[in-house]
Amino acid sequence: MVPAAPALGAAGRPATSVAKPSGKAPLRYRDPVFDQVSVRRDIAYSGSEAMDVYEPAGDHAHNRPAMVWIHGGGFRGGTRHQGNVVGLARAFAQRGYVAASIDYRLLAKGVVCGGTATPPAQCGPAALAARDDALAAVGWLRAHARGLRLDPHRIAVGGTSAGAVTSLLVATDAPAKVGAAVSISGWLPGAGAYSRTDAPTLFFQGTADPVVPYSGALATANAMARAGVPVVFEALQGAGHVPYQQYRFRFAQQSAYFVFNELAL
Repeated sequence: MVPAAPALGAAGRPATSVAKPSGKAPLRYRDPVFDQVSVRRDIAYSGSEAMDVYEPAGDHAHNRPAMVWIHGGGFRGGTRHQGNVVGLARAFAQRGYVAASIDYRLLAKGVVCGGTATPPAQCGPAALAARDDALAAVGWLRAHARGLRLDPHRIAVGGTSAGAVTSLLVATDAPAKVGAAVSISGWLPGAGAYSRTDAPTLFFQGTADPVVPYSGALATANAMARAGVPVVFEALQGAGHVPYQQYRFRFAQQSAYFVFNELAL
């Protein structure tokens, strides 16, 4: 039996939906306000790793928030060009963000880092390497904030599958000081040591996900909420792993609402 999703607003537990930010539409950072997006491609940020940066075309605003999207692939495959992270980066750029889609080291060679079985030994170090690369990407954006016209204090992260795991690792890394995180089909195995200083996190999780167990994602969300972290857990009834085509509008809209609220835009 699938565990029931937590009640909205229950003390010490995740909420089940994101409050829509108030304001007349179209509202920058909440709603799509730009039709066209420009892309700066192949920006090296750490060693041989690169990112693409998406911006609203023709935008002249300063102190814009930034969103880093991290692709999936089991820590052994995938690229920053995957359709789901590209779609999400474009959706955020259309709302006025500086959005980055990043590559990272893929160290889980020849193993499967997913499912309900105990992951192979390679998976832990691979996940930590991905986290370190994502942290480097956040650091690069902060170091180049003036040229990118972004606010170095308003940066969020998000990802799909292995990228969602990576975003959770960044969210729970105190020195990172990111303002929010989005996990699409991700979790952190084990009990975890969470703190109220961790970044507020939005979870999307399919109840029929064969790769990331629904119960595991829910346990991660509950543990973070018990530690005092603002958490929203959206259960996708009957959905599998990273159901982007089915839920792409919901992923973009709810993520934008959540990040808008948590970055105090």
